[in-house]
Amino acid sequence: MKGGPVLNSSDSDPDAVTARAPLRTLAILSASSLTLLALGAVAPSLPAIELAYADWPDAALLTRLVLTITALFMAFSAPLAGLLVDRIGRKPVLLSALILYLVSGTAGIWLEGLTELLVSRAVLGIASGMILTAATTLIGDYYRGAARNRMAGAQISVMIFAVATGTTVAGFLADTDWRLPFYLYLAGLIVLPLVVFCVREPVRMKSAAPRRGDCSHRATGFRCSGLF
Repeated sequence: MKGGPVLNSSDSDPDAVTARAPLRTLAILSASSLTLLALGAVAPSLPAIELAYADWPDAALLTRLVLTITALFMAFSAPLAGLLVDRIGRKPVLLSALILYLVSGTAGIWLEGLTELLVSRAVLGIASGMILTAATTLIGDYYRGAARNRMAGAQISVMIFAVATGTTVAGFLADTDWRLPFYLYLAGLIVLPLVVFCVREPVRMKSAAPRRGDCSHRATGFRCSGLF
């Protein structure tokens, strides 16, 4: 098949596939948009965070790590996530990562210590790496040829749009209180039900050899880590 979604055994009803495909696409792209938002949402708050923790030893260095530690753990977690999506499944990994994203992302609202904040940002990076790997793998599972290329392009576009928009909104919020941008991570509450109801776990034939260039195998995690 050169275009369109790939039908697996759970998508045997063409009418059901046609009705579900736009929502599935929306769910995958929405999940992807959260990944770079993990970085952009907190960036405008960094100067205020440094002032808030000015009494902490090495506050300037640790404050910069609030941003960079998330990106590092994104890159490091993506290969592991590639293994998990093959062993556990795409949808379970994506759902688990979204819940982890919500908890760790909004932790900045109530955490008091800078060390605890850094830990939460590291966990957020792990969750974001898992989300991107699972979403990219689902694109490889459901689309072929030109349709896959369009989806891959759309994925990059929504990620860039999300980080640009999120950073702008976060800038206005950070002028009021440096903790307010952490509320942007509640966007995961919108994505979570979309994934629950609109994404089905692809049925994979264990005997089937992976196609060359197919994203639905372990190498996806390494490709995703390269994005960071």
